Amino acid sequence: MAPPRTVLVTGAASGIGRALAEHYAARASTLLLLDRAAPDDTAAALAGRAEIRTAGADVRDAAATAAAVAELAAGQPIDRVLHCAGVIAPTSPLAAVDPADVQRVVDINLVGSFNLAHAALPHLRAGSHLALVASLGGLIAGYRYVAYSSSKFGVVGLAEALRMELAQDGITVQVICPGEVTTPLIADELASGDQVQRAVKLMSGQPITPQRAATLIGKGVESGRFMIIPTLKARWLWRVSRVSPTPLRLALTDRAIRQAGG
Repeated sequence: MAPPRTVLVTGAASGIGRALAEHYAARASTLLLLDRAAPDDTAAALAGRAEIRTAGADVRDAAATAAAVAELAAGQPIDRVLHCAGVIAPTSPLAAVDPADVQRVVDINLVGSFNLAHAALPHLRAGSHLALVASLGGLIAGYRYVAYSSSKFGVVGLAEALRMELAQDGITVQVICPGEVTTPLIADELASGDQVQRAVKLMSGQPITPQRAATLIGKGVESGRFMIIPTLKARWLWRVSRVSPTPLRLALTDRAIRQAGG
């Protein structure tokens, strides 16, 4: 497969998005970076490796997102889109969950994914890839992830629906479902969460760095496969959930919760 000429990365200011920008800076001639505010720090760090353009837009705003993507594309087709923008809500018990937090998470993670896909579509062509970052928590619900898992399950469904539709135009749609990655958000969670939360999270393996995640994700995107789960233990956990009866998967989770709770 020929290397991509133009790559759009959202959520490029930090975490997996920034690491993917670094990964593709050495592999693309033009790098388009989008975040809520223009990710100029990322662009400065990558200066000289590729032509880099930046823009700012809140993915909850469909019109602003479409305008930003059009500005970045500048009339040229986009070969790879990696949509990494997303948030994690406070992992509180249901009784303490603020409905406003749920709305915010769904609006950014799910509606934002739709808005970005809709904005990118006019700039895609046969051979382009549209990859949406969901989460292993979008395949297997996470402990106290009421808002997050709901939104990420939706992203997986969105990607599957788009895969069927856009395949007719030669556009490859993919969904990326990492386990634990040492982004600032996850580091805070692991440090502040209770024992049960940590035990369930680590069922998918020890966290990997954003740079390692970007390398594995990049290989997955270039492979063309639909479902990209970067790490071995996370893939194992997903496969167990796919091939075993639902009670067995739930029993494994319940056992981890009991052990962590003492």
